[in-house]
Amino acid sequence: MNPQIEQLKRKLCHLTDRPLLEADPRQPPPAGSLVEWCGPAGNGAASANLPVVRQILASRPGLWAVVDPTGEFHPLAAWGWGIPLERLVVISPQSPADHDWAVEHSLRSSAVAVTWCWIEPHHHQLRRWKRAVEIGGGLGVLFRTNEARNTGTGVDLRWCASLEEAGLEDRSLKARVDYCRGNLLQGRTFDLQVHDAEGDLSVVPELARSADPLRASGA
Repeated sequence: MNPQIEQLKRKLCHLTDRPLLEADPRQPPPAGSLVEWCGPAGNGAASANLPVVRQILASRPGLWAVVDPTGEFHPLAAWGWGIPLERLVVISPQSPADHDWAVEHSLRSSAVAVTWCWIEPHHHQLRRWKRAVEIGGGLGVLFRTNEARNTGTGVDLRWCASLEEAGLEDRSLKARVDYCRGNLLQGRTFDLQVHDAEGDLSVVPELARSADPLRASGA
């Protein structure tokens, strides 16, 4: 890490009572954070977030609330990643108003450790939800199936994700920091490998990425 960036981060910590975000897709952000993932449909963001859910549920009490209006969420996929299903609550709202109500009350509840929901590209509840998750002290994760978004919406961290198939069981995910509170890491990109069979998420080593063009050329 650049020492100048580290020095700037230490100075900023004295100006705010909120911890600065490290923006690592494999690690849980601070309690009370609202994180957004955007990109095309099937971008792998949900799978990339399962290790974070597993870590949070292992470190604190509380439920994992999934607000799923379309019925596309599959609990067995979470079980394959070692997440206890007895702590999972799937909420199926029947209207947009019910959806927003369920998300806000899940974020606000101290009994909910993690809240997931899927939202439209131009949703207008984010500032309200940010306040709710700060009160509840959990983590809110929002998924969009479109990269259209507005800046300054109240989220702490926004990722843009794209997915490429790497094999029968493994997938390659590129995650770029589109916005990070503090603006220290904006534009940083992670090349991730999603291992569904092992229930694991790993960063592709820099050496492996630099070697890919050599393999493609036959060198």
